[in-house]
Amino acid sequence: MRNILAKQTRYSSPAIFFHWIIFLLVALAYLAIEIRGPKGSDSRAFWMNVHLLAGTSVLVLSVLRVLWRVVSRVPEPIVQAPLLKWLSKLAHSSCGAGAGPSSSRFGRSLSWCSRCRSLRSR
Repeated sequence: MRNILAKQTRYSSPAIFFHWIIFLLVALAYLAIEIRGPKGSDSRAFWMNVHLLAGTSVLVLSVLRVLWRVVSRVPEPIVQAPLLKWLSKLAHSSCGAGAGPSSSRFGRSLSWCSRCRSLRSR
């Protein structure tokens, strides 16, 4: 029997399943909305239904994934390699996250960076 208190080194199988099935359903929803045919055609109705079904499935599976995350353990964070840590600091200093929003070296913040977004909202 496995020790429950032992450190977990990876995500559980259900967490991995939820992650990838949600990814595939989001890709399917995007593909379905891009493929749809001309207005009023049977093709358009079919792909709209596929899009609706995929989106609804993503919602349901996302709720289940959050519930699973609440009741399951997650692995300990890995130690970051020195090079990646340095690159992270470089990226944040270039967007102004380290010194404030008005002192950005390039005059704008990185939209994907949570630190930049939090500074913009101040």
